[in-house]
Amino acid sequence: MNTKRRSSGFTLIEVLAAMAILTVSVLGLTAGVLVAFSGNGRSSRRTQMVEFAQSRLDRLTAATKVDICTGTFQGGVVSCTKMNVTPFDPNAAPGTGGWMLDVLDRPATTGTTAAGVDLMAGPVLVLGDVGGAIDENATLTARANLMTEWGTLSSGGAGLGCASALVAKNMLCRELHIEFDSVTSPTYYHVWVRVSRGQSYTDGPVVLEGMIAK
Repeated sequence: MNTKRRSSGFTLIEVLAAMAILTVSVLGLTAGVLVAFSGNGRSSRRTQMVEFAQSRLDRLTAATKVDICTGTFQGGVVSCTKMNVTPFDPNAAPGTGGWMLDVLDRPATTGTTAAGVDLMAGPVLVLGDVGGAIDENATLTARANLMTEWGTLSSGGAGLGCASALVAKNMLCRELHIEFDSVTSPTYYHVWVRVSRGQSYTDGPVVLEGMIAK
């Protein structure tokens, strides 16, 4: 009995089915890559926020204790009365509840701006467009503007700090709360540092807490 041999090749239905499977696979792979890139970006920003917060604790630990702001800004330029709140609320909005803008460092006597040239010294870091690098010029400019605003407004009790419209989404903004602990022996400064991205102080900020011997 003669039989007919099936022609070699694929039918249109088989080709369409294969293309559909391939399309779904490529879409899934693309989505996975995008999620991975997004996760890496968040992780990188989180690391920067932690480092920015930790740098303040390290500086306070190494500072001469009379330089730690407990009542007035260095040089008497800015009032630190924002920190004189009882009880302290770590979840309070910027400029309230005991939080104040991180303006502890003295302005540099030399440098291109009155705010100094040490990028880790001031209250803000401006993130660049490539790889989360820091935009140095933008950081110095933003720092000077924010410190000027704080000095002008805080004297009247309205210092905005990290809630200021000057704080953009691509900035890391640092706040402080410092209390003098006279109960323990030796005495300590109790320090909180908060770093937020932009004005979103409730959107995953980094809060570090430390005790510094007086």
